[in-house]
Amino acid sequence: MRKINFAKNKEVWVEYPEDKDIKFKIRAFPLSQGMYVPGNSDESLFEYYNKKVQYCVTEWQGIEGEEGALECNAENKHYLFNYEEDLFLFVVTEITRTFENNDISAEKKT
Repeated sequence: MRKINFAKNKEVWVEYPEDKDIKFKIRAFPLSQGMYVPGNSDESLFEYYNKKVQYCVTEWQGIEGEEGALECNAENKHYLFNYEEDLFLFVVTEITRTFENNDISAEKKT
């Protein structure tokens, strides 16, 4: 028997450990959005992860630009995750750890 984990369909907040004021609201990356298969993909691994971040990060807190709070939109996500490697690696790791490794519980979901 297999028990289906419907909590994977929920968004969760994750806190960036290097700065407790930075939080990302993330959701799972469904297979319908695509899958990267080395040697058998039309996109690079970076393109795949960029697509994953664009889809999975739905909101953030504690990210500021020159004029205050930075809106969580496609353009800002693209810039942030191209030039802030530590945030990119954290978010990709959290998406994998939280959703793909079934580490989500009823207590964590929002």
